[in-house]
Amino acid sequence: MSGDDVRGTSQESRFRLMFDGHFRSIHAYAIRRVGSGDDAGDVVAEVFATAWRRIDEVPEPPEDLLWLYGLPVGQWLSTGAVLGEEVVLSIG
Repeated sequence: MSGDDVRGTSQESRFRLMFDGHFRSIHAYAIRRVGSGDDAGDVVAEVFATAWRRIDEVPEPPEDLLWLYGLPVGQWLSTGAVLGEEVVLSIG
């Protein structure tokens, strides 16, 4: 039995509520940043996959949305992809 198989229903319910409540916001944010629906879909998939893997670390609402917003930024910065130059320009 894998770790995913033994997760409690409260974790599953919490994830479903988070996904249903924040999918549109995260998707719109990703589209604004990457400019492509396909790429935005990839970003959203990775954000929610990470949220599922780290569900015990996700803060309670309403801070959960801010936590989710931080995931793609961290991914972009760590890879130097897409958003990296924008961040440098907006800070500098």
